[in-house]
Amino acid sequence: MTTDQIRGHQTILEMLDRALSRGRLPHALLFAGPVGVGKNRVARYLAQCLFCEQTPSDQLSCCHECNSCKQMAAGTHPDLISIECPPDKAILPLSLIIGSEERRGREGVCYEMSLRPMTGNRRIAVIDDADKMNAESANALLKTLEEPSANYLMILIASELDAILPTI
Repeated sequence: MTTDQIRGHQTILEMLDRALSRGRLPHALLFAGPVGVGKNRVARYLAQCLFCEQTPSDQLSCCHECNSCKQMAAGTHPDLISIECPPDKAILPLSLIIGSEERRGREGVCYEMSLRPMTGNRRIAVIDDADKMNAESANALLKTLEEPSANYLMILIASELDAILPTI
């Protein structure tokens, strides 16, 4: 993916580029806006740039040729954790955040983010439909957000900013 494929987000991309160049990228980001404007595309482009093995980590760019860029293009990068609300559900299931009742704390995005990176030096989680979390799911995610591991980034994507808990 290139910046040419991301239209209308130049200001956001410039802000992310400045944050990277200054070494000030936060451990969590919230992308909010109308459905279909490209929030997920920006999140995945940022992830690809951060995973890229050929470009410096303080630049918002990627080579599109290294193994990490190819894995991102194929949607198979092992250090990218991505969840979204299933089409048949109205809320983001708690099991996607902290695991099913039988495996609570041993699966889900919170568990995945506690693990060491598999190929690179960071893990990135993209939580699409973050505005569809109920209070229980949001509170379960809160501890992971408050106590970030080193070299981890969590990107929350929402179309309804008012639906996000104020603590998040």
